[in-house]
Amino acid sequence: MEHPLQKTSARRHRTRPAVVDKRRFGPWAVVTGASSGIGEGFARQLAANGLDVVLVARRRRLLEELRAQLVGSTASRLGLWRRT
Repeated sequence: MEHPLQKTSARRHRTRPAVVDKRRFGPWAVVTGASSGIGEGFARQLAANGLDVVLVARRRRLLEELRAQLVGSTASRLGLWRRT
């Protein structure tokens, strides 16, 4: 049986996006595994919060696609780095 707080937490995250305080964490974020899954989700959230984001992953094509999608977001700068 699930703990009641886990249900509340999961429900809260689906309906309300997280807010990142740039004054506390700084203006830049480095996201590894950004080509898919959780890494992609983090990159989208951080860019939506106006942070400058460096995307890191092995699959360059997927990185380029994500970058093209995020260019219109509030992130002012996006960097790519492909792991080999």
